[in-house]
Amino acid sequence: MHIAIDAHSVGAQLAGNESYAVNLIEGLAEIDQTNLYTLYVTKPAAIDRFADRWSNFKVRQTLPHTPLVRIPLTLSA
Repeated sequence: MHIAIDAHSVGAQLAGNESYAVNLIEGLAEIDQTNLYTLYVTKPAAIDRFADRWSNFKVRQTLPHTPLVRIPLTLSA
């Protein structure tokens, strides 16, 4: 299965949201080496944190950070 995660909060200093996303991603990476994951991030810090850490995870940068543009243009199916 291919699973996409909107991880825009990583690297944005959003406290609880960022902690939740990071812990979720790292927890999934620890227990699941079968499924494929794509992390959609907006901050270079998130790319640095997740790039090339796990073979079944890809990191893709989306722009801009503002949800009014990011969601309909870059995360739509």
